Amino acid sequence: MRNRWRLGGYPSSWSLSRMTPDPSPDDELLTRLAERPELLEPGLVLFPEAPEMGDGPEVPLHGVDPAGCPVLVLPHRLGEQSLSVRVMELAASLKNDPDAFRLWYPSPECPRFFLVASDWTLGELERLAILGEAVSLKAFSIRRDGPGGFRLRREIQTGGEEDPAGILEEGRATLLRRLLRSSTCIQ
Repeated sequence: MRNRWRLGGYPSSWSLSRMTPDPSPDDELLTRLAERPELLEPGLVLFPEAPEMGDGPEVPLHGVDPAGCPVLVLPHRLGEQSLSVRVMELAASLKNDPDAFRLWYPSPECPRFFLVASDWTLGELERLAILGEAVSLKAFSIRRDGPGGFRLRREIQTGGEEDPAGILEEGRATLLRRLLRSSTCIQ
């Protein structure tokens, strides 16, 4: 099955007086997060460019965590109803056809979503908490912190609560134990 979602830039607003793109608040936030992914979680690597993946929901910022799982960063505007649907469509694409995404993500079957918004309604947070039972997601609120600065506050964290770096270390330790057992058997 051919995947039907596309990774790409988030649309900018256009200034009619200059006919040049004006950065939207979402663009500014995504640029800052791309420069400093550790604001979302230590160890994340966000990619500077996104591949053309066809029609469907856009992912303005993506990358991988230390375990090789896809990290999809989605901005959300207050009252926008389609975020849960976008998350479900993207998760289904990655889980249903993981081989199509292995070029970008070593472990596409376990996507992680980082959702950012200036504010969340109680209803949105409740829907995301329910959705979080099916996929790993973190929801953050953005607060302005002086001119040109901002602060993220985590609202929800579901799934993937284990430390991704710890998972990597456990995997390495397991491989080392196997190697030592194999070398002992050979001697």
